[in-house]
Amino acid sequence: MKVHFSEERSVWRRFAVEFWVGLCLVLALLGWRGILGGKGALALAGGGLAGVALLWALPRWNRAFYRAVLTVGAAVGRVIGPVLLALLFFLVVTPVGILLRLAGRDLLQLRRDPAAPSYWQKARRGGGFEKMF
Repeated sequence: MKVHFSEERSVWRRFAVEFWVGLCLVLALLGWRGILGGKGALALAGGGLAGVALLWALPRWNRAFYRAVLTVGAAVGRVIGPVLLALLFFLVVTPVGILLRLAGRDLLQLRRDPAAPSYWQKARRGGGFEKMF
């Protein structure tokens, strides 16, 4: 998938502010968990604020930072997305299927019945087009 970059300065500036807010939230979480001391978190937040001020003042640097972060984020997303979906499938969907099979449930009605003349099922009557939405 191609990353679509915005060429508007207002988008770059908003991105810099949002990045700083996200950095402060991560630092607050690290400080709350005791991983990062209070002075260290404040120093990093201050450095982040100085960085945002610099990016705000120099739009070309902000553009490069914006493009770099979006490119790295897209690359990470290409890896993390399939990994998380595979974990969801193997840790949630597969155990539910195994438990249903062990319990003898056939939700999709796929079990063979040699005595059945046909597996065809009549369609249920709908409520009409008025009730679709």
